[in-house]
Amino acid sequence: MIGVLVGAGGIVLCAFSDAAQLAGYTKLRTGLFFAGCLAQCTAALWLLGQSKFWASFSFIQIAGLLLAAAGLALLVYTLFFSLPKDTYEKNKGKAVTSGVWSICRHPGIYWYFVCMLGLGLCGRSPALWLACVVWPLLDLAYAYWQDKVVFPRTLEGYAAYQRTTPFLIPRLFK
Repeated sequence: MIGVLVGAGGIVLCAFSDAAQLAGYTKLRTGLFFAGCLAQCTAALWLLGQSKFWASFSFIQIAGLLLAAAGLALLVYTLFFSLPKDTYEKNKGKAVTSGVWSICRHPGIYWYFVCMLGLGLCGRSPALWLACVVWPLLDLAYAYWQDKVVFPRTLEGYAAYQRTTPFLIPRLFK
């Protein structure tokens, strides 16, 4: 259960990083965001290890590992490589409306869910499954707060982006 709480705390730290950005503490924002990501990764690996997934590998577990790796790779790409460097800097960022960001405003939610589903398929632990349910729900609440409070204040053109791009349900065709 501690791992579930540590991972949830990681999402809260990421939310605090956005609050620090709103308050103008850019360096604190970066540290809190890094700490939140580190807490999430550490908790996920700890819960996976506690589930003793390595005791015997099944097709489902191997598929889960591949799914988790694919979800994580897509999440990292979406949050770090598909955005210009200054996107997260106060008063310098502009809403990105191309690439994965043209499909919906929070595409990372999907990749995070895929990653967590994959981890859940790997493990045999109720705590890991609890994390696979609780963490994506917290992430969804976090994305909602970003969409309504943080991004309209920190990203130029975000209000227009909200009017033209759906929040979560992907738009596959324009």
